[in-house]
Amino acid sequence: MKTDDYYLDLIEKYIERKDDQETQVKFEEELRKDQTLANMYQKYLEAEKVLELSAGQLLKEKLQAMQAQNQPKASIPLWRYGLLAAAVVALIIMIAGLGWKGDQVSREEMLETYIQAYAAGPSRSMGEKEGDWEMAAQAYSLKDYSAAIQLFNQVKPENPRFIESRFFMGNAAVLAGEYSVAIPALKQVIEAKDIRFSNAAQWYLVLATFGMGNETESQTLAKKILNDPGHPYRDISRDFLHDLDAL
Repeated sequence: MKTDDYYLDLIEKYIERKDDQETQVKFEEELRKDQTLANMYQKYLEAEKVLELSAGQLLKEKLQAMQAQNQPKASIPLWRYGLLAAAVVALIIMIAGLGWKGDQVSREEMLETYIQAYAAGPSRSMGEKEGDWEMAAQAYSLKDYSAAIQLFNQVKPENPRFIESRFFMGNAAVLAGEYSVAIPALKQVIEAKDIRFSNAAQWYLVLATFGMGNETESQTLAKKILNDPGHPYRDISRDFLHDLDAL
């Protein structure tokens, strides 16, 4: 049985060598195959974002300084203390329904806080010919979301990666602020009930409807996630609803 330490080790090794292309490809492949790993990595990114946006630059610099220290006598890598501290802080904030950013938030602040790229981005398959999927994945990795939207949209239904392409098209559209494009793509993924992407698609649909200015529908969708005890985006949906009520 794979333990939390196993997943933390994988994430730690990826963080240490994320600039290495081979390491990145292998890690992204593991994210696609292992939903538990993808959820844990997503939580790490969310916690890191909460610390950065809420605690301010000073806390971020302190965390980075802790991560940079070299303490060979420690039985657990110092990076892991940073990860665990971030996760605990984020969990406390989400469960308590509180936040350092105060009760009053703007729509722009909410969009900036919650709209993030999917943790397990699309990878280019090694050895495959350059095709629509390959070029779309490359555009996405380069954060050229407008190009990624167009290229993912060219992937045909008969392609085994069609639903995957619809998900990343929807995700790219949310990141690009093209919410009207994101909504039908994400709904298609949800209707397909693909266990790899359906949960994440539900969360990005919350963001897309909110970006469109439909706060009532966005609230309804977020509450649906919140009422699902096993949903991986349940905690962040609770935080989103708290901020939505403060608008």
